[in-house]
Amino acid sequence: MNKTISMLLVLIVIFSGCTHIIENSTNSTDIPVIFEEMTFRRNDDYGRTFKMMYGESNGISIGLLKDLYEKEEMQTTANLIKEDIKLLVSTLDIDEAEEIKIYVLEKTIAGGSYSKNNNVFCSKEDLINGNYRLSLIQSYLNLSEPWMMYGIHGKVFEKDADNVKLNDFYTNNDDKHTRIIWCTFL
Repeated sequence: MNKTISMLLVLIVIFSGCTHIIENSTNSTDIPVIFEEMTFRRNDDYGRTFKMMYGESNGISIGLLKDLYEKEEMQTTANLIKEDIKLLVSTLDIDEAEEIKIYVLEKTIAGGSYSKNNNVFCSKEDLINGNYRLSLIQSYLNLSEPWMMYGIHGKVFEKDADNVKLNDFYTNNDDKHTRIIWCTFL
């Protein structure tokens, strides 16, 4: 009888402990990102090589230009990125993407944030003021149309779409099919 009660108590403790671990692990912003020094090698996505502090958490890879952040700031920056992705996923009620890589640099070779494939390249300033979010949306959702990125950006981050930028893009676009479609809405 005592063995049965003891065994039952042990099982209850084990399973309740596991439930607590599972519940806590579902909040990806609580899991710290362990950064280690690495080198980003020049490739088709980004034409420069740079030293970075690199870490991963739940399919989100974060590369921070070496010496751009103090050690304490790196985790705060990672949490900011993970919170934006968490908000994107929960607002749109979508499954998390397989993998996305975000690189924060002093400045990018494009002069602002941009995405290519599943990579987002942005400056520290772009990250702080949220300008990297359009690139994040483009890369995370694999979008190519600016109107979709702006619309999703407005819905998720409660910002109005910049109609001037959309108008400039579609009226100055070399693709005549895009211009024809856009002109019908002007």
